[in-house]
Amino acid sequence: MFAESWQAGFLNWILTYLLHSTILLGGVWLMTSLISSRYDALKETCWKFALIGGLVTATMQAGFHVKPITGQVNLFDTTLSAPAPEDVNRTEGEDRLSEVNENGFRQSNDRSDPHVTSSASQGLSLESLVLRVQHTLRQELGLARSKFAHGIASGLPAMPWLIAGILSLAIASIVLALYRLRSELSGRRLIVSGRVCELFDDLCDRAGVSREILLSRTNRIASPVAMGLLKPEICLPERALEELSDPELEVMIAHELAHIVRRDPLWALICHVMSTLLIIQPLNIIASRRLRELAEFECDAWAAAHCDGALPLARCLTEVAAWLLQSRRMTNFQLVSGMSVHQSTLRKRVGRLLEEDWRLPSGATNNMVLLALTLVLGSVIILTPAVSAVSMQRPGMMTPEGDIPEPKRLDALVSSPDAEQTIAPESRFSEVNDTFSALDAELDLLEEEVETLRATLQGTPVEAEIVKLIDQFEQKITSIRDRQARLEIALNEHRQNNSDPVRRTRSRNPEPTHARRSP
Repeated sequence: MFAESWQAGFLNWILTYLLHSTILLGGVWLMTSLISSRYDALKETCWKFALIGGLVTATMQAGFHVKPITGQVNLFDTTLSAPAPEDVNRTEGEDRLSEVNENGFRQSNDRSDPHVTSSASQGLSLESLVLRVQHTLRQELGLARSKFAHGIASGLPAMPWLIAGILSLAIASIVLALYRLRSELSGRRLIVSGRVCELFDDLCDRAGVSREILLSRTNRIASPVAMGLLKPEICLPERALEELSDPELEVMIAHELAHIVRRDPLWALICHVMSTLLIIQPLNIIASRRLRELAEFECDAWAAAHCDGALPLARCLTEVAAWLLQSRRMTNFQLVSGMSVHQSTLRKRVGRLLEEDWRLPSGATNNMVLLALTLVLGSVIILTPAVSAVSMQRPGMMTPEGDIPEPKRLDALVSSPDAEQTIAPESRFSEVNDTFSALDAELDLLEEEVETLRATLQGTPVEAEIVKLIDQFEQKITSIRDRQARLEIALNEHRQNNSDPVRRTRSRNPEPTHARRSP
């Protein structure tokens, strides 16, 4: 079955992730735009929770089958909204049913006119017939849609190729980023002695950093970078060692050390993988950019707090911005963290340092904040519905074996006892004609959609398999049109019989059997 295949499960997970991540990332985007800049640490934590939270909530619902109280949203819901034929009379109201006798004729309070009872019974019987016809036509149309959705679902064997393509794209992007980083830093040299090492050792002692971190230098970059997950390293540009003063050089090293202490290279890798693998969610790219910007603000504050204030850092930022403009090579590697100075954020960063905004409380996260964010994720799991691409298990629509039961034949409705007792007014036949016109319009729209789908699938790997299903769907539409035509013929004959008074009298008062016998 479709609902049991791993391809369908993966598709449902993707759709659920899209809904949940949109709610989380969109909510954080709105919330952080209203919070003051002094709470950058809180903003950063919220963005990280939202970035990872969509994966967690979607996996809990689609992977571990945690059912939310809001149920499930089916994108291709094939449940019919029309009432069942046996329930048509009940949906018209109890006041009308109370006036219908056991033979289906309406009772009238006016006993003086015998034609009133006949007219009322004719209206109710034909109205029941019209509703039955509408229901049957909609049911057949719904069954055709269900078969078509089932046919589209059978194209899911191509899902492994799609997944392989996405993984290949992500791996190629990561490999390209690593190749670019390696080529740019291929000629770097380790710094093992000198004033840079002394400044770095003193800084680590003041900050309480005991982790082994390498220092290197190269002339191929214009901005320092911090990289490495298992073996962290800080690479400085040659111009920094030659042109910067000791306070400026110290604060540059402190800024990169803050990236390593905060594990920003790891989050840079996570953001890159999320933006590449889950490219269908554009909010991941916005989250990655916001996290990079907030990381720079936090590292500026950390460096200013552990060095001689904010003024050396402000001068260092302007110097690095000038180097980047002169070299025309932006050191903006995707898998590392560094003192990336963009024109859009340079003025803001320098302004915050000069106005001493970095001394304000940053709203550092604590256990209460983490608990609140965890409760938010739990609420999303419980309250946000899951999303399913198509639901094939529908009452009355598909049996466990996968066969779709055929509805009643349309011509059988006309030959039913209700139809035989009915003498239809002109207004009732106009309602039937309106129903036929609406059905024709909907079938025409379906045929246009089928042609569009056929043109879209042309040249794709699943074209051969899907085209067969489209042909079957078109045959079903043709069958519906044939049944509609037969029903129109039967109703027209029924209308002519009711309009002919002689024929109607004979049908009501048939001749005795012995009168028709030959002498």
